[in-house]
Amino acid sequence: MIGNRENPDGGERVLDRAEGERILRSGFGDQLHQISFRYTVPIAGFGTRFLSGAGDDLVSGSGFFLKVGAQLFGVTADHVYRACDEVSRRGGFTQVGNYPLNLRERLIDRSDSLDIATFRISDVELSMVRPDLVLWEISNDRWPPRPPDVGKGVFLAGFAKPHRKQLGRQRVEWGAYGLVLAATTVTETT
Repeated sequence: MIGNRENPDGGERVLDRAEGERILRSGFGDQLHQISFRYTVPIAGFGTRFLSGAGDDLVSGSGFFLKVGAQLFGVTADHVYRACDEVSRRGGFTQVGNYPLNLRERLIDRSDSLDIATFRISDVELSMVRPDLVLWEISNDRWPPRPPDVGKGVFLAGFAKPHRKQLGRQRVEWGAYGLVLAATTVTETT
């Protein structure tokens, strides 16, 4: 299922693949892509070789931000956190969106097995990450969120290495990618 909507009898209507693809190609896919990137930022570790123009030790990934009750924090993949941390420990620096940030100093928690890391950020810093960024606001009673339903649509958005372009010394264009797919399995452990 790529999506669902109400039937006159009040039940869910499951879209077949062809209908879902038609809807996505009719402009809904572009709208979903634009909306998803309002919530997502690139996270990059700029290494000393990249900064000096002597090589490519630039690492990158994606992140988003949540506000649960009064607590504001960032979320990224643990492999992104580890790569940026390694670059920073070797003399480079990490940038979240448009803002330099030491993730190690801000780390809340991380899990190698779940490939997730969370970090603290202030409201003021978040406004410097990207002024038009939208964060997910969740009330305490809705946290943690429930897992996605098998067979229902999910979307992913981010800024991965294969989609970025180096435009010269110390200049990068972050290429965005987005996916819409159906969850085929859902587990609470890896």
